[in-house]
Amino acid sequence: MSLPPSGEIPQGAIRFNTDSQRLEFYAQGEWWVMSTDTPNLGRSITAVNYSSGWASGISNPTRAFNGNLNQGAGSNGGNFGPFTYTFSPAITGVTHARMRVSLGASPAQVGSTVNVIKADGTDVTAKAKSANAYSTVGFQWIDVTSEVGNTWNTMTVQGTSGSTNPSIAAVEVNGVVLLDTTESIDSTPGPRGLFGGGGTSPGVKTDQIEYINIASTGNSVDFATLTEPQNDKMAVSSSTRGVFTDAIYSPISNEIEFVTIASQGVDAADFGDLNTARVAGAGFGNQTRGLFAGGDPGSSPNNTSKIDYITIASQGTNAQEFGDLTVSKRQTAGCASPTRGINFGGYGPTAVIEFVTIGTLGDGKNFGDLTVGSYGGSGASNPVRGLYAAGAPAHQQKIDYITIASGGDATNFGDLSNMGTTYTGGCSSSIRAVFVGGDHPSVYGTDIEYVNIMTEGTAVKFGDYQHAISDPVGCSNAHGGL
Repeated sequence: MSLPPSGEIPQGAIRFNTDSQRLEFYAQGEWWVMSTDTPNLGRSITAVNYSSGWASGISNPTRAFNGNLNQGAGSNGGNFGPFTYTFSPAITGVTHARMRVSLGASPAQVGSTVNVIKADGTDVTAKAKSANAYSTVGFQWIDVTSEVGNTWNTMTVQGTSGSTNPSIAAVEVNGVVLLDTTESIDSTPGPRGLFGGGGTSPGVKTDQIEYINIASTGNSVDFATLTEPQNDKMAVSSSTRGVFTDAIYSPISNEIEFVTIASQGVDAADFGDLNTARVAGAGFGNQTRGLFAGGDPGSSPNNTSKIDYITIASQGTNAQEFGDLTVSKRQTAGCASPTRGINFGGYGPTAVIEFVTIGTLGDGKNFGDLTVGSYGGSGASNPVRGLYAAGAPAHQQKIDYITIASGGDATNFGDLSNMGTTYTGGCSSSIRAVFVGGDHPSVYGTDIEYVNIMTEGTAVKFGDYQHAISDPVGCSNAHGGL
């Protein structure tokens, strides 16, 4: 049975996606992944205000889960509980489990006292102490896989000291944060876009990663940090993982790092190394493979045609040689469908667009040309269309588009709504392309704008980046290659 066009699909429709092997439902103009065994995880609420008895200088808890973890009243300092939260239904199929916890106060104040945090009835307080999980340091993740086993039923917190306040802040299962009670909680389901690194002012770089919910609008939110404050990075992503190359000059770095897109607050970790060290290339890929194309190798001539690839799920494995672009170039942009990777423009400037077949190895092939030669722009796509936005020279506002499955020159899509810009960041879902920041000229931007990929026109305001930014690199868990 064939489905009607997306505009005719009724809200709440259900389908089985034969590509992802997942059940999906239709809402807000997009298909969302369903889970048939999602536990009742509760919600983020203000914690109970313990009336009196806290030791001098010790604050009441500020956040808690709903359910038994916030019932009752504390007295005599940290003496409260035990409060047990029961997952209903239990979380099954657990292969890796973590809790984000704090014992409260400082190590000296906690001392040898027992402030009990349990996972499925097993005390994990010693793990919390080993992880330095104190309020003077901040909440820390602890691994509770061995305590939980295949099925997770309960978690418990109990205060037994006169001067501390143990807390559970988040739960993660199989790499996905199921519940987060921090103030920056992301309660909106659906596609998430990440933007990493970039410059905050001329000569000043950042290691910050920020995120947005692509299906909604609003300002960016802190996600985590990269290992180095740099611009000129490249990024690829699957539906669960974002992978960033390093961008250190003198000498050029070949390091690759990754984050789990659902795991806010967990900083980037080492993935492996590029096969060809360089910066300022383009990243694109599908659910399985990520490709890094072109860039600056740090030696004359300062352009390369090399394409490397990684298997995104396999950290600890270095990138391998994929092939070569038809033109050596840097400051180029990319996007993808599940089968094709697209490379736009590059320093020169050049208008060349080329493509590769992601699932094979080989050299790039000519696709067509941009409407004008350009470098320093950004790419985004759904499985059908690829977009290229902004770029130099002349700090362009224009957006071009192509049909990924066919060849041919790009066509004008519309314009960004702010002044002309270079060195933007881009990401996308199957519905929207989102573009961030840029150099306008000599003034770094805070604008976040979006377009509906299948509808030509001028970009619309999405929100603001938390600070002025140029040259951030973007990826998402819902782009056109997935």
